[in-house]
Amino acid sequence: MPNKYRLLEVSTHCKVTKMYIRCPVRGVLPSAEILVQRREGLRVIDVLEAVYNEYHRVLDAHEVAQVGEAYLETCRPWFLQRCRETPQIVERDQGIRRVDLMRSHRIFKGFKQEKDGNWRLMVESMASSTSPSPPIPGPGMYYPGHPGAYHHPPPRTMQDAHPMYRRH
Repeated sequence: MPNKYRLLEVSTHCKVTKMYIRCPVRGVLPSAEILVQRREGLRVIDVLEAVYNEYHRVLDAHEVAQVGEAYLETCRPWFLQRCRETPQIVERDQGIRRVDLMRSHRIFKGFKQEKDGNWRLMVESMASSTSPSPPIPGPGMYYPGHPGAYHHPPPRTMQDAHPMYRRH
């Protein structure tokens, strides 16, 4: 992204130094509320980085328990898709992130100001289906019987995918 876009302020008519943004996590966790502030005035990049950082967090033990194994299993295809789209072994080893709980709802739609003055992150589904497209075998992916099978199999369950579940 060119620097001229990174420096754009969030408002063209007034100086905004603080924003509270509610970030939904598909109803399985309470909405996270992010405080974004910058004395010199918020830039678009400040807001987008704050949202990215919120959803990029690995789930902690309390969140995993709160979400429950059944819902985590429904997120598994989205977790694996994200791993396919990034350096896989690194991502798999770090575990499930808040963004994986969003499943297909990962497309940024904008922000909506609520009656209390806070903002809500709006997202929409990236697919009309309920699961991601089937994986295409590639480096770092394991498919039994596939000639290019790799020695690091994907996790069988979300418990296998999350570091807190691993026995050391």
